[in-house]
Amino acid sequence: MANNMKKIIEDKWFYFGIVVLSLYFLIRIIDESKILFMFPLDYTNDYASHIAKLFFLDKCEMFNICQYWYNGIDIFSMYPPGWFLFTLPIYYLTKNLLYSTFISELLLFFIGFLIINYFGRKFNMSFVRRIAFFALYFFNAISIGNFIRLGRMPEMFAWVNFLAFAFLMLYFIDKKLDWRFIFISIFYALIAISHQTTAILSSILFLSLFLAKKGKERLIVVLSGLLALALSSWWWVRYLMNVKEGSALTYVLSRWLLDFKTLLYENITAIILPLACLILFYFYIKGKSKEQKLFFVPVIAITVLVLTRIIIFVPVFNYVYTDPYLYFIMFFAVFFLMKAEMPKQMYALAAIGLVLMPVASIAINELHTPYFKDYSERQKNAVEIIDYIDGRFFIDSYEQYKTYSELLEDKDALFAKAFYSLAATKGKYGAGGWNEQFVSKEYNKLVNLRFVTRGCEQMKNDLNTLNATEIIVFDEDCTILKNCGFKEKKTIGDACLYEADS
Repeated sequence: MANNMKKIIEDKWFYFGIVVLSLYFLIRIIDESKILFMFPLDYTNDYASHIAKLFFLDKCEMFNICQYWYNGIDIFSMYPPGWFLFTLPIYYLTKNLLYSTFISELLLFFIGFLIINYFGRKFNMSFVRRIAFFALYFFNAISIGNFIRLGRMPEMFAWVNFLAFAFLMLYFIDKKLDWRFIFISIFYALIAISHQTTAILSSILFLSLFLAKKGKERLIVVLSGLLALALSSWWWVRYLMNVKEGSALTYVLSRWLLDFKTLLYENITAIILPLACLILFYFYIKGKSKEQKLFFVPVIAITVLVLTRIIIFVPVFNYVYTDPYLYFIMFFAVFFLMKAEMPKQMYALAAIGLVLMPVASIAINELHTPYFKDYSERQKNAVEIIDYIDGRFFIDSYEQYKTYSELLEDKDALFAKAFYSLAATKGKYGAGGWNEQFVSKEYNKLVNLRFVTRGCEQMKNDLNTLNATEIIVFDEDCTILKNCGFKEKKTIGDACLYEADS
């Protein structure tokens, strides 16, 4: 095609982004490798929760009551086990929770690359474009923040499986369904047992392919969806039976799309990315078959609903928070970018964007995503005192009287949820835990209170309600407990462990 008409973006325009994003990824993954030797206790952290649950799967097995959190809960009846089952063999080999988590993370990046490389060839993408697809999808600000810094491993596992699932769906748009189509059911089943919100969005693609097919092939698509549900039913049936016992259904997470105060960067991205996806789709879909156009109707509908925020009024989809929408839209935006033919003016704009996007992505990470934090003196003291806990304990929370920004800046702040997770891996029982949805809002409210401000008798009553016999406090709070008649078990620095007077 003549240069003054439409053409796809040349490979050379991807070089800058590949190099810059890859170098930054190496910087962040090397920094995060500190987790090999230090259990994370800071506030920018989901690792602690998943490390603890991996421990629970080994110690309590699947679908048994585990006593380490919240006076005993059946963890995996309400939390998807996919990543934990994937990582458990690594734990059996290493005998180390921290090593297993980090190795699993690196392995998922590698598997993600293999999937993109394999299907990239199927879609006639050059090796440079396959590398670019991988870098744009996994090394952007959202992925660095969520996967590397926060450590959202179950979600990462789900999105890696989504890559294979979505590519297979795209592959079969214009092709006759054959025996390989069964892998769509397998990959969706893996998504379903790994991350609920990813499963909700992934299900859209069954509708997409159903619209693109005709006759008997539509029946095959429906049957493949039913097979996927059957393969994963051993978990999701139990989940649906138990989910109402907690408070999960009371959180309408799509409302985060309206929170520009706390989630400014995410919500700006949730405007820019859908717009970019729609523009790229406009150039991609021109001249494509009717089947292609029908396939993308649900995908574009979701993109528009997110852009306009109308998605918060759509049942089921209003339980999906911002980031899964961004990953879903990002996949198709990158796919369109790799395949779309653009006029000269848009070609130049896209090329400029491929230079600016990596720079903006790194800038957002540097401003918004902190590096791994070493322990403060207070955290070191708290970690040491864990060895002296004998009964179910409660740790007085700092979250209640400081904002999230203040907690991030406070080098002594101790994330209670992370502490409960660390203590659990050492065989200690906590009155609290990580996932609020496991218990009622009333229990959550109590376990997050500042007990030392509630008076001696009320504090003892609260501990009794939580079935806790020991409490950890800091600094002057130690004196308050002493004056209330609590028995001192151990003091290390500013950390104190007290036992309620029986």
